[in-house]
Amino acid sequence: MVEYHLGHAMEVANDWLMVLEGRRVIYSNRGLLEALQTPSESVIGHELVDIFPSRVCGSLDELLEEMHRREGRLVTGSLECDDAMLGSTALAVRGETRGGYTYLSINRPMMDAEGSKDRLMEVEDRLSALLGLAASAGIGLGVFEVLPDGTFLAKSFNEHIIEIFNRPEKELLSVSPVEYVHPDDRHIAQGAIDSMMESGTPSGPIHIRIIDGEGEIVHVQIINSMLSPPNERLGITFVQDMTTVKEALDQQNRMVQAIERVDETVILADAKGLIFYANPAALRNSGYSLEEVVGQHMTMFSSPEGVDTMTKEALAELLNRGWWRGDVMAITKDGVRYPVEVSGSIVKDSHGMPSMFVIISRKILERQRFEAQLIMTKGNHERLRDLLEWELFPKMQRSIERLEALVEIGGTENDPDALPRVVEEATQVLSSARHMVQGLPSPERAEELRPLDLDTALRDRLPGMVGRYRHEGKTITMDLRPSEQAITVSANDMLPDMIMRLFDVLVRMASMEGHAFTVSMATIGGAEIPGTRTGDWAEGEEPVFASISITAPGLVVGSDLRSLLVRQELRSRGPLPIDEHFAIETSRLLVFLFNCHIYVEHDEAQRRDRLVIIMPLAPEA
Repeated sequence: MVEYHLGHAMEVANDWLMVLEGRRVIYSNRGLLEALQTPSESVIGHELVDIFPSRVCGSLDELLEEMHRREGRLVTGSLECDDAMLGSTALAVRGETRGGYTYLSINRPMMDAEGSKDRLMEVEDRLSALLGLAASAGIGLGVFEVLPDGTFLAKSFNEHIIEIFNRPEKELLSVSPVEYVHPDDRHIAQGAIDSMMESGTPSGPIHIRIIDGEGEIVHVQIINSMLSPPNERLGITFVQDMTTVKEALDQQNRMVQAIERVDETVILADAKGLIFYANPAALRNSGYSLEEVVGQHMTMFSSPEGVDTMTKEALAELLNRGWWRGDVMAITKDGVRYPVEVSGSIVKDSHGMPSMFVIISRKILERQRFEAQLIMTKGNHERLRDLLEWELFPKMQRSIERLEALVEIGGTENDPDALPRVVEEATQVLSSARHMVQGLPSPERAEELRPLDLDTALRDRLPGMVGRYRHEGKTITMDLRPSEQAITVSANDMLPDMIMRLFDVLVRMASMEGHAFTVSMATIGGAEIPGTRTGDWAEGEEPVFASISITAPGLVVGSDLRSLLVRQELRSRGPLPIDEHFAIETSRLLVFLFNCHIYVEHDEAQRRDRLVIIMPLAPEA
């Protein structure tokens, strides 16, 4: 805006201001065009020597050559001209060449005082009109005079100057405006004035602080420019109040500093989802540099399995509600996966169109670690119960019955080895129980994974757990179908517990005809997983995963349950209902413990849904 008004000021200047590219005119203000009675189109694009032929104005070529030789330095001189329009006159010339362009100011000095006074009045009239224009734009504009001793005095100004300085007009006219500049910034203001007087070129913009009439600090931006002879002591100044902008920038800087100090990942992306900012935590957690992140899509931090489908569905919710919360499996530059809870919001422009995405994610390791340890503890309790109920108690009961039988028949006279055998059997039972108890995994080992045969891991404990299941009087059955080939996964003893939790979730929240589950095991290529970014793998390096699919007659996984299990999506900002909380925590734990990816597919032939859990194979598999 300041540059816009500065352009107006250039048009009302007495000087003929021109910009040359080589010797060709590419810009000209009105300047002497009126005196020459020359339209601007006959000047722009023409060679300067065609406008001022050497027969009319001598020494022009010499001045231009001097400017080229002294590039970047101001050159002054005069042209003795004899023109039908201008008459016999001397033109004052000053200019400089910089970067292939020459900037010229040509003026016809006024020889008589009366003409000079008339010209000054004309300039002041035009400046008065410019003052009113600047005031309507909210910009302070004034005319100043620099006295021979260097004193800087205000001559006139618009109302906005009075508003910015918050001082009476008489007070502003009585002293140099530099007196109102903050003491720490006066050297900046005075330096700009001195530079302008020495070079004759506009100063600024400079940003300084002034002290208004009430002692408050006001941040301003100032541009000063001297007028041309015969008004070489007069100039114009543009003053813009930047206090609001400065406060906004300070607040923005404080927010940026806060964002850069948090442990959560913070990503800002444009309307196309391309990242233009990532805080240090995002770079630290992912292992990328800022240069590697900027310009990439905001999903670059997500594990590729199923990300395209999840992003499409989550984006639809984000555009619909303006926010989205859920869990995803993040991935580092080195390929390490870890679960995060993501909160996304959308910023819209004045037309209601998306202009920016704000993505915040935080690791949920501690919470999931605690939950996993609780499940491990529960699993140990179930193992102890099975040990007592099916191993220790029955075998000890048989030993007691044999002892009672020995007593009834009168001792061991007929079989001296009977009692030692009973004692040995009881000792073996206790030793076996002790060994099993000692072999129970501690809760702290809930995250430790080891190679497990998938069929064996599920078949050892899952049938017993299914047989004991009760929910509101409902029971379930299971048909376990192994793969034709052995599948070795990275898992631990909690895998059956998590599959059992999925059964429970489906019983509570899905629709089905009866509760007869079928569990099938197989392997699947990465490209076969719906919504996967296949471009993340080089040709011939497509990974293979283990899959566990769960279905039941007439199974329908509704959209709400699907969003909880597949995207771990929090559909409200407050506490979740118990069943929804149980479902999302189950999905989170599968992601946390086994780096799983979950999706739902529909079997059109069987008219039922299938819940599919994708697990990485063991490294040696």
